[in-house]
Amino acid sequence: MIAIRRCMHYFSGLAALLVLGCGGEEMDVGVDPGKASYLELRNARAGSEAPMPYFDETDGVSPCPNGALIAGLACRGEFCNDLSLLCRKYTDGLDPLSRHSYGYWFSSEDQEAIKEENEGAFTSAMCCSERYCREVRMRYTKSPRLKNTGRCDTLHVTDGTPQQATCAPDSFLTRVECEGPNCRTLVMTCCFAELVPTAEPQEPPSTGE
Repeated sequence: MIAIRRCMHYFSGLAALLVLGCGGEEMDVGVDPGKASYLELRNARAGSEAPMPYFDETDGVSPCPNGALIAGLACRGEFCNDLSLLCRKYTDGLDPLSRHSYGYWFSSEDQEAIKEENEGAFTSAMCCSERYCREVRMRYTKSPRLKNTGRCDTLHVTDGTPQQATCAPDSFLTRVECEGPNCRTLVMTCCFAELVPTAEPQEPPSTGE
């Protein structure tokens, strides 16, 4: 059994995998065979997508695998507090150039923190805490391989209808806001992305020797 703080989610079983804490801590532990969707998507090609297992405040955090970003949300429960991420790949396999940072905790009563979030970044993990997941925190990801075009759509997920929403093809979740008691409605901002070609390694100049 691995002792970790309340706001962490872990996998145990088949192979080593990265686990993310809501404060940004990382550790390698095993992989639960029940999390097959995570493993399959981790090594999938660009454009592939898969829903992650539902989570709530007892799990604390749900991440997309490296090379994937959040492209949809689904919820169930009285206050939309049982959540599932739809993760979508933007590159084949892994992206070693990606960089991550966590935003501030926010709720429907405190939206001020959202204004200071990472501009131009996309989201790749979601944390929740307190009863009914009423406080939320996002993990933001930037990569030189991915450019935010600034063209965005707004979607809603609530305990009524609809209970799930998916970003358009080639777009990813960049921002989430809370509305209603216990953050029962999530307002999603999805922005279109462009892939940036990576430079090929160049041969060093000849010295003539």
